Amino acid sequence: MNCKNYKIFSLLFLISASSVFAQTKEETDKIMRSQDPKEISAFVKKYPNNPNANFLSNRLKNLAPAQSSVAKPVIKPLNSEKLSKEVEKKVEKGKADANTEKTVNLLNNLFSTDRNKSEVFVMIKNNSNCNLIVKVEGKKFFNLDVPKKGDNYLLVPKGTYKITTKICDASYQSTKNITEDTQIVLGIKK
Repeated sequence: MNCKNYKIFSLLFLISASSVFAQTKEETDKIMRSQDPKEISAFVKKYPNNPNANFLSNRLKNLAPAQSSVAKPVIKPLNSEKLSKEVEKKVEKGKADANTEKTVNLLNNLFSTDRNKSEVFVMIKNNSNCNLIVKVEGKKFFNLDVPKKGDNYLLVPKGTYKITTKICDASYQSTKNITEDTQIVLGIKK
């Protein structure tokens, strides 16, 4: 390579390198002011050897919500025999007076031999120490109160439902295709 070509090559290299360094400096300045965890995370991944990477990683930990809690449910098949006994006990104790129609519909559904029934039973059991309001959205919309360490139920038309609630400070959201009697357990696993 002759001297003239070497000088041109060196000049082009310096110009391109300076633009790369300038872009990195601009990005660094921008990211040092940023409060967006996604931007900071992307920068740290892109430039892991940047002198500010450790500082930005620590800032990212502080910006992230304190252990973003997401509730995980336990879904298991419903024991109809056990459930009917529990409902019968509630009826015997007189607890069903306020919910007589609901209880009658539940019992009719449980003891129905019609395999093509249009409604299914959904029982929500709350193992947490917080009272819940569970929103069930689908063909119909329901708000179901579920007491702490208790349970509640409803009859819904078969279909797909979006189920949302807040379990203490944890958010729960799920989409379920409910085609048979179902029990959903929320809260602490037992």
